[in-house]
Amino acid sequence: MKKRFPLIAALLVSLPVVSALAYLITPWSYHDLFAKSDFVAIASPVTRPRDTSERLTLRDITPPVPVVGVTTEFETLFVLKGPKLRRFKLHHYREANPSKGVVMGGPVLVTFEPPTRDKDGTLVSAKRFLLFLVRESDGRFAPISGQKDPGEISVQEISGVTVDE
Repeated sequence: MKKRFPLIAALLVSLPVVSALAYLITPWSYHDLFAKSDFVAIASPVTRPRDTSERLTLRDITPPVPVVGVTTEFETLFVLKGPKLRRFKLHHYREANPSKGVVMGGPVLVTFEPPTRDKDGTLVSAKRFLLFLVRESDGRFAPISGQKDPGEISVQEISGVTVDE
């Protein structure tokens, strides 16, 4: 046994080390999200996401991810902080080349579907989101936690809540 230990140890040490394909996500408390946001609201998307001319690569993650800028218009249901806007535009990203399935350690980007209506035009379902946002220079809003992981932090789908209109 004593003769095999150095051999086994040398073999284990010589195995290639696989690098982790991940990055750190800054933890946010609700207090921090609220305090640092310009606009906090419960809202529903009213348009399909529309691509912008913005094309870039998220290079601070491994592997780097090419993304496309997207704008989605929302209807405000309830404002917790900020201007009392009836509608606003959210600036976010989508993957330029969506991979099949979930990539471990990849960004948690968001996508939205507009509400569905029946044949008569009556609202059938509309997803609601709690959004912690910051105003951009062009008037649109963006996730306070940044564009890499808004689905983990700044954009949170909520259900089971009714908002009186």
